[in-house]
Amino acid sequence: MSFKIKIISLDRGKGDQNILSIENEFLKRLQSQAKIELISFKSEKLNRDLKQKESVLFKTTAASFVSKIALTEKGKMLSSQEFAALFKKLMLQSTNEVAFIIGGASGLSDEALKRADMLLSLSKMTLTHEMARMLLLEQIYRAFCILNNHPYHKE
Repeated sequence: MSFKIKIISLDRGKGDQNILSIENEFLKRLQSQAKIELISFKSEKLNRDLKQKESVLFKTTAASFVSKIALTEKGKMLSSQEFAALFKKLMLQSTNEVAFIIGGASGLSDEALKRADMLLSLSKMTLTHEMARMLLLEQIYRAFCILNNHPYHKE
C-alpha cells in the first residue's frame, strides 16, 4: 500500500460524535486501500494563523509525487465516477500521494488556491469543515470501490 492521502483541515477537537463515528468507519474501511493521514490545525486565532499555515501546508510533501487538491466552492464539481477516474489517473501517473486541504469559515487563502494542482468542490452549498471532511472520506472510499468493482457503489 504505497498510495497516501492527506486530509488537512481544522482541529477535529471534540466535534460532533455522529460525524466522527462516520469518519472513523470510512477510515477503517480505507485501511487496505491507502494510508490516510488526517492533519489538523487548532482553530483558535483562526483567520490569521490558519492562513499563514496554509502557505506551509502543501510544502510538507514537496519531495514526492504529490497532487495537491484544494476544496473550495470555486472548484470543479465531479461525479463519483469522475472522482474515481481522477484517482486512477493519478496512480497511473505514479503519483504516490494526494493532499486535500479544507479551509475554515473564511475559505482558503489566495496563496493556497494558487499552490493547488486542482480546485475541487464537494457541493455548491456551504459545508462545515467537519461535514466536508466526512463527505470527502466517503467519496474517497466510494472511488476505491468503483475502481475495485466493489458493490458499495451502484450505478
